[in-house]
Amino acid sequence: MTRLAIAFVLALAAAALAGAGATGCTITTTASDAGTDAATQTVQEQCALIAAALCNAYSSCALQEPDDCVENYNAGCCSGTVCGEASDTSEDALQGCVDAYTMQPDCNGLVNSITPDACTGIPQVP
Repeated sequence: MTRLAIAFVLALAAAALAGAGATGCTITTTASDAGTDAATQTVQEQCALIAAALCNAYSSCALQEPDDCVENYNAGCCSGTVCGEASDTSEDALQGCVDAYTMQPDCNGLVNSITPDACTGIPQVP
């Protein structure tokens, strides 16, 4: 049903353009709307997402998760009023960090407390 509705709307739009003699698209962008990839999450929210991925990676590597893993990571990730501020880290960068822990975690890196390159400096504090 949804596909039919979309096809109908596209057909109407095409007919309107054909009737108006339109020959091409004239949409332009400016530097201010050129696709900023700003995060909508707070520093604390991003810390929590990374902590969850990091701490779950231990079981993927058949390793014992450290005691209070999430709490300890979060405590070192942000503190004070900074935690409630919007992070300067993009959604894509955050996802890259989470993926570094969830896709194929570096088990040796976990044992030796080595932060994946994708997670260095994330989240960025405003």
